Amino acid sequence: DSSVSQSRYRVFIGRKSATALRKTIMQTFFKVCPKELYDEKFGGANVLSPVAYTKFINGSMIFWGHLDIADKESLRSLEINAAIIDQAEEIDESVFIELDNRVGRWDKVKIPEHLKDSCPRNEFTGAPMAPAYHILLINPPDEGEFSWLWTKFHPDSSDWQLYYKDRYAYFQSSSSDNKALPTENLATLKSRDLEWVRRFVDGEFGRGEGAIHSISPLSYLALYRDWE
Repeated sequence: DSSVSQSRYRVFIGRKSATALRKTIMQTFFKVCPKELYDEKFGGANVLSPVAYTKFINGSMIFWGHLDIADKESLRSLEINAAIIDQAEEIDESVFIELDNRVGRWDKVKIPEHLKDSCPRNEFTGAPMAPAYHILLINPPDEGEFSWLWTKFHPDSSDWQLYYKDRYAYFQSSSSDNKALPTENLATLKSRDLEWVRRFVDGEFGRGEGAIHSISPLSYLALYRDWE
């Protein structure tokens, strides 16, 4: 189907550290993604520097990037349809907001004819718009209920109920539900203390009492005083 082969959909996938991105989500992705889908002989590409991206033979692209707070300005040039943040509990809220503003900006997607009637339409041009997604993958953060992730996404958050429930959805899953996880590995995970299992196996947010908070150096303000 030629309409599908020219989809040109764009996704950004990132993690705070470029090293962690390469060692985790990129390794998993290329392990399961058939190389034929980005074969250079058919117009595909897999470029790791200076800007890392994977171009598929149907024209769609994945941009790979790190999400350190010091580099959030670079996100403002992105034109994408969707974004995925791995280990979003490591990310500063301001970085999330910058990336969230870029989702849905790319308007050159070739939408298959049989899907056009089910897509929303641009109010100005009337053209069908490609679906836009911003997906965050997390472990419950150290801050618990004091985390911005709790505030914006968790159904028990009063802010979510008042401001965000029509925009953001939260899905919780346990490692016990992972059918591909070896039983030996699951047994090892469950052998740890109850609080660790509750957080990292079952995905439960903690209450946040006694949490240690980290402050970015960029948050400090220099104070000057006239001693004359």
